[in-house]
Amino acid sequence: MEGHTELEGELSERLEGTLSLKPQNRWWEDLDCHVHNIASFDNWDHRECCVGNADEWKSAIWDYLPDSQEIPLVIHQIWVGPKEPPCVWLDTWRVKYIHDNPSWDYKLWTDAEVEELDMINQDLYDMEGMYQCKADLLRLEILYKYGGVYIDADMVSLEKSLDKVVSMADDTKFLIMFEPDTKDKPYSVIGNSFIATTPGHPLLRMLIMYIRNIYHHKRPYHGVEWVTGPLAFTKCLVHPDMPMTIPPTSYFYPQFHYVPNPDAINLDMFPDSYAFQFGYTCSGLEGWVKNNNRCKKALDCAAHKRRKDWPFGVLEPFPENTHEMVEYGEIPKVIHQFVFQDGSGKPERWMRTWYDHFLRSVGDGWTYKCWDIESLKGGKYFCPHMYRDDRQMDEDAVEILAMEVIYRHGGYYVPLTSFYSGEGRLPKLFEADTHVSGSGIFGSVAKGRKLFFQLKGAYHGSSTNRFEDDDSPAKTDIISLGYSDASAVYCQFPQWSRFLGAEVLFDATNSKQTEQTMLCWAYDSNVPCYKVGRGKNWKIQSEISRCVVAVDPEIGRFPSLVNSLPGFLKDLDEQDPDWDVLIFGLEWNAGENSFTKYRVNSQYTSPDSKYLGTKLRGHFPHRLIF
Repeated sequence: MEGHTELEGELSERLEGTLSLKPQNRWWEDLDCHVHNIASFDNWDHRECCVGNADEWKSAIWDYLPDSQEIPLVIHQIWVGPKEPPCVWLDTWRVKYIHDNPSWDYKLWTDAEVEELDMINQDLYDMEGMYQCKADLLRLEILYKYGGVYIDADMVSLEKSLDKVVSMADDTKFLIMFEPDTKDKPYSVIGNSFIATTPGHPLLRMLIMYIRNIYHHKRPYHGVEWVTGPLAFTKCLVHPDMPMTIPPTSYFYPQFHYVPNPDAINLDMFPDSYAFQFGYTCSGLEGWVKNNNRCKKALDCAAHKRRKDWPFGVLEPFPENTHEMVEYGEIPKVIHQFVFQDGSGKPERWMRTWYDHFLRSVGDGWTYKCWDIESLKGGKYFCPHMYRDDRQMDEDAVEILAMEVIYRHGGYYVPLTSFYSGEGRLPKLFEADTHVSGSGIFGSVAKGRKLFFQLKGAYHGSSTNRFEDDDSPAKTDIISLGYSDASAVYCQFPQWSRFLGAEVLFDATNSKQTEQTMLCWAYDSNVPCYKVGRGKNWKIQSEISRCVVAVDPEIGRFPSLVNSLPGFLKDLDEQDPDWDVLIFGLEWNAGENSFTKYRVNSQYTSPDSKYLGTKLRGHFPHRLIF
């Protein structure tokens, strides 16, 4: 297949091989979809544009299914036209999902790939001027030829395998979902943003022919949703009760896709969903994408590999020859840290444990290097497309940037939330040669081979937190709070201190949105705050001193609540020094115009309330249940 991509060639061979094994006559390939009452009734009337030969298509499906293949584990996404592709969303599938699920393939269909695609509705595609409508036509043609899973470009992966979802369609080989119901529609509407099916499925052919027969009648007068989009799908598939698999709407449409501000969405709020849709077109997100876009595959992305003016410097391809990289050697005695805060918001007390206490304690030629945004600019980078100077970078970007700095300069990268606690001795972590990691810290010689392959793996989607190690020999001399620098290097740490009334904080919210709140709380209280992941509650259980445990991410939204706790605990100690456990709650619609704290004297809670966290006295943590 000259001119096709490697993946497309593989998919074509797979499809052609499958079709050659099918003994039945594929008679439905000559079957038309009869559409009745075009423009004869109101659009919302079931009789308008109804399918007249649904029984024939149902017979085609029953003839097709006995010898049908499994749904191919390949994700198809489409981006055609001149606008910048939303790689910030695409990469959640083509990088992260594919890396975590190696049995899956991925293909992004752009104008170049579409030119090679043989389409049934080629004439409609060529005359159509709206790219949203073109994408509607394309998804059916692609799935009909190759099968697999189609996912809209404005949907993000929530990092769950789709294997379970695909297996739900074992009986019908066609899976699709209803959109969230809205009050302005007289009946539920099927969505076409996520479709899983086998190649050659009769329902795909039926949809292709249905659209062909209504296109010229409706396209000049109605929106695309009635011609190629969800409402056309609903009339073709749902109203005649075609056999298909329909999982819960919340799997892929946890809320309606009108999201004018994607930054306001907390994806942690959808634990049962597989994806979330932002609504690129209906939410008007072209500007947001332009300002927030980041391409993890810039070396391969047709839209981004030509760009040269990245904020941090020039894109340098990964070297193919690794013979000159260092296999063994002594790691330079340099501590590197990032500080991206504005003004006086740096965590000087934590940093001082390295640039003052550590250097004075160990001596012997050690130095300290603090990098801010400006000092990082102007060099050559393997991943400059991931780095931003106008907004916060995420966890992947900050960690990969740190790897690039150590790869080029050598030394040890130390997160701001890891600090030195030794007494005049060098931690064992810093005695290793060539490459070492632990307690969030990693070190390497300049141009170290092992670090290079970790860096390259990160570019291709391997998970972050590669350098966390609870069993590190450094743990006796280094306190690691467990947070990534993605939160700490941007956090505006307060320059005052106050008494909390506890010796330690635990962040068990498992939410990125609370990290800066918890870090500031720990810093101004002068106590450590440990991030506790799922399955690591033993850290809390083993703590014998008085501690505060945050268990709900909502606490990050209410700094006034956090600010009130030190005085509140002091008052509580004076009133009732023998208390054992304290449950913090938040109540709204209570008739107050400002934040007020009070003690609840009833076992019953208001329906307008929720628990946010727990305060524990010593020797009680083992009884904490999340």
